[in-house]
Amino acid sequence: MARGLARMLGFDLMLNFNLPYFATSVREFWRRWHISLSTWLRDYLYVPLGGNRLGPGRTYLNLLIVMLLGGLWHGAAWNFVAWGLWQGLGLMVNRAWSETVGRGSRRALETEAPVGTVAPRGPRTATKAAIEEDDPGNRVVSTAPAARAERRALPRIALPSWLGWLLTMLFTLYGWLLFRASSAEQVLTLTASLAHWSPPVWAGVMFRELLLLAAPLLAMQLWQWRTGDLEAALRLPRWARGLLQAALIYAIVLFWQREAPAFIYFQF
Repeated sequence: MARGLARMLGFDLMLNFNLPYFATSVREFWRRWHISLSTWLRDYLYVPLGGNRLGPGRTYLNLLIVMLLGGLWHGAAWNFVAWGLWQGLGLMVNRAWSETVGRGSRRALETEAPVGTVAPRGPRTATKAAIEEDDPGNRVVSTAPAARAERRALPRIALPSWLGWLLTMLFTLYGWLLFRASSAEQVLTLTASLAHWSPPVWAGVMFRELLLLAAPLLAMQLWQWRTGDLEAALRLPRWARGLLQAALIYAIVLFWQREAPAFIYFQF
């Protein structure tokens, strides 16, 4: 909405989210999630701290420091610190895996795309960036010779795409538990409950309502991912765009929340 309103006024804001929930690794997630923040963390924290130029140990420490500070950026609260620590540890493990055992999922290797685009399904000739710093906010710039060399150097151990995606989503969703927790006791209780699969009586109704609300958004993102075009809807004929816009307006009126929720960053 912010980018659309800005365009109406003649401004073109940078892309800030690039289908992050299609990521197949934590590093790819941070290339797609909150791009303006991850870019700022890279340029003003990670690189001045030494980036990856001072050896592996310092690289892992820099990643942890940057993500801890990224957590504090959201507010001076313990849960944001815990979330930043969780993300930092995830990036450290992801980097250690990529440098020792494998290098993420095979699809992540073959489909990394420049920021502002979405990698379509199937192999791409895009590979590693020709830039020095490899960090949470890196963007990929591809060259054909590098792509051929990268394909020859594919690791012996590469996670299947579906498994890389599943592990990334489980990691990310547990991070949101930390992000929104109100107390350490709540985190412990919810974490312990993950071991007991006994859905409450209201789970079926909640799932139906969630599916009703999320299905159109999921369909749109699947469309964007398959076409490799975040603005695929704008390529439709005028009559189809009109029908889509009318449906969106109707959905807003139908599901409009009339009570303002608390602003998530109220800690500021």
